[in-house]
Amino acid sequence: MNKKIFMSNYYKTKKMYKKTFIAPHMRLYDFISIGFALKLKHKKGANMRKIVVLLYATALMASGFQLSGTGARELQLGGSDIVNTSMWTAPFWNPALMAKQPGNEIGLSLNTVGLQGMYVMNTGLLGYDGGYRLQDTVVSKREINPIPGLGIVRDMDNGLKLGFMEFTPFGLGGKWNLYEFPAGYYNTNDSTFVEPEFPEDNWKSDLKTYALYAAFAYRVSKKFMVGISGGPLMGSVKLGKVTFVDPATFDTAAEALPVQYRLLPVTMNIDANAVGFGANLGLAYKVTQCLSAGLVFRYYSALNFDGDANLALYLPKNDLIAQHLDSSSQYLMSGQVMESEGTVSAPFKLPYELTVGLGYNKQNLGIYTSFTYTKWSRFNEIAAEFKNVNILGNPINADTIKENFKDTYKFALGVEYGFTPNIDARAGFYYDQSPVPDETMTPLIPDINTKLGFNLGIGAKINQQIKVYLGGEYVNTKEKNVARNADYSYESDYMPGTYRLSVMAGNLSIVYSF
Repeated sequence: MNKKIFMSNYYKTKKMYKKTFIAPHMRLYDFISIGFALKLKHKKGANMRKIVVLLYATALMASGFQLSGTGARELQLGGSDIVNTSMWTAPFWNPALMAKQPGNEIGLSLNTVGLQGMYVMNTGLLGYDGGYRLQDTVVSKREINPIPGLGIVRDMDNGLKLGFMEFTPFGLGGKWNLYEFPAGYYNTNDSTFVEPEFPEDNWKSDLKTYALYAAFAYRVSKKFMVGISGGPLMGSVKLGKVTFVDPATFDTAAEALPVQYRLLPVTMNIDANAVGFGANLGLAYKVTQCLSAGLVFRYYSALNFDGDANLALYLPKNDLIAQHLDSSSQYLMSGQVMESEGTVSAPFKLPYELTVGLGYNKQNLGIYTSFTYTKWSRFNEIAAEFKNVNILGNPINADTIKENFKDTYKFALGVEYGFTPNIDARAGFYYDQSPVPDETMTPLIPDINTKLGFNLGIGAKINQQIKVYLGGEYVNTKEKNVARNADYSYESDYMPGTYRLSVMAGNLSIVYSF
C-alpha cells in the first residue's frame, strides 16, 4: 500500500471515529476499560475494503486505594484513636470529638508516602516477559507523594462546635516500564524510516481525591457527644497501560505472521475528573472516668469520571514479510503509529466504612484500639454507559466489568505516654487486609497483600498555644504470587507473577489552640 494513501485514509478515519469509551475497572485501580473503534479504508479501483478494529484495554487506577487518614498524632497511633483525637482532625476520625473540650483549634499536617513496587512477570506474552523481560524483576519508579491536611474548629458556645477540614481520603500513584518491543519488531533496510519511541512509563497510575468537609458537633451530656461532617469529593485520575490487539481479528492475512507480530501493542492514557459527596457520622461516650468508646460511619458516593482518552497503536515494520502480503494488507508492516482521541464517562462506587473503638486514659498514659469493617464488595462491578460508539454499525450502549473486591477488616492498637508536660511519644500498630483478589491483580494497584503497619512519633509543646507532632511509618507486606492459569491470555483481567511492595511514610502536624 502506498504510504501517502495509507496515512490519508487513516486521518480521514480518525475524524470519523474520534470516540473512545472508558469504564472504571479498579480492582484502585482494573479500574478502566476502553473501547476504541478504528476504521481504515483502502480504495483500489471500484473495490473498497473496510477494516474495523476493536481494541479493549484495561487499566487500573491505590486497603484498595484508600489512604490511612490525616493528622500526625492520629497516624502515629496507627489510626486506633477515635475517642480522643485532636479537635481539628475530628471531622475525619470522629466528628463528635470536636465537642470534647472548650476552645478553638487550627491544625496543619503533611504526610509523605514513599512507595516502590517490584514485579517478576510471568505472563508469557512477548514484549512483557518474553525476550528481553524473561524472569527479570521490574522495579517501579520510587514515588514520594505529599498528602496535605488542614482543619479549623470554632467554639460556638452552648455545647455546639463548628469545623471545616480538607483531607485526602483516597489516592494512588506508581510508574512502571513493563513493555519493550520484541526482537525483530522493526526490521527494515529503509534508511528513511525512524523507529518510533515507546513511552518509558508505559504503565502508570495517579489517582487523587480531595475532600472539603463542614462539621458540627454537640455535647448532649457530660458523657455523650454526637457529630456529623460532610462535603464534596473532588477526584482526578491519570492512568496509562499497554494492552494488545491481535491483527488476525480484523485481517485474516495476519494469521500467518510470526509470533512477535501477532500481538500489536496499544498504549492507553486517561485524564479524567469527577465530583462526588462524602459524610461521616460520629458518636462518643465516656463509659467511666478513664474509659471511652466511639463509633464512626463513613459514607462516600459514587465518583462520576468524565475526561479524555488517548490510544496509540504501534504497527511493526518488516520489509521481507511485507513483500509477501497482499497489497491490501501491507499496512500491517508499515511501522506507523496510529492514534485516536476521545472522551469517556463512567461512575464507580466507593466503599462504606464502620469503625468502633475504645480508649483508656489515666494521667499521662493513653491506650487506644479500634476495629474497622470496610465494605469493598460494593466495588464488585463497574457499569459504564457509552454514547455514539458504534462497531460495524452496532451501537455499544453499556458494559459491565467484574471487579470482585472483598470486604476487609482492620485492627489497630496505639499507645501514648507523656514524659513531661511538654514532651510525649506514641507508638501504633495495625493489621489491614487487602480487598484485591488474584483474578484482578495488576501492577497498577499497590495493595498486593495484608499489611502490617508500625508507627512511631513524638509531640513537643512549643508554648501554651502551639504543639508540633513528628513521626514515621513502616509497612510490611508479604510478597504475592499470582499463578498463571491455563486459559490466561492478553485479554485476561490480571497479570500473573510475583509482586513485592516497599512503603515508608513520614508525618508532620502543627496545631494552634486559642
